[in-house]
Amino acid sequence: MSQEGWLSEYDRVAPTLVAHGEALRGELAHWLSLEPALKVHSVTMRLKARGSLARKLSRPDRTYGRLWDVTDVIGLRVITYFEDGVDRVGELVEARLPVDFVHSVDKRSDRSSFGYRSLHYVCRLPEIPGDVRCEIQVRTMLEHAWAEIEHDLGYKSEEV
Repeated sequence: MSQEGWLSEYDRVAPTLVAHGEALRGELAHWLSLEPALKVHSVTMRLKARGSLARKLSRPDRTYGRLWDVTDVIGLRVITYFEDGVDRVGELVEARLPVDFVHSVDKRSDRSSFGYRSLHYVCRLPEIPGDVRCEIQVRTMLEHAWAEIEHDLGYKSEEV
């Protein structure tokens, strides 16, 4: 299927993806609320914007065989107050969701450089037929603040 075909498929299923993403966000927030020692700032969900998806699909350094090879069409983010909370959220995600460990990555492990740090899980959405996956990012408030600054600076430098 062509990129336009994939974008048409995205347009067709976007409302369903939002509904399933919000349901998963609610479940995840509920599971985390059952952990009284876990201090969570927020649990959010977003559907990748159509333009962002189109740019990702057209990147020359990536090849996709189908739309669902893009693992972050649905994105959830858990922001914790403390670093040990990131690990605990990770344990809960691994215990409760079908994690695709091949595509999941701990971007906190590279201590040699200063920059983007986050724990990324790719999970299959069991309620949706096919191989629709979402990405769950878990990081602290400080890591989130840095990621936002880095994101804004990166986009501004690309525009210059």
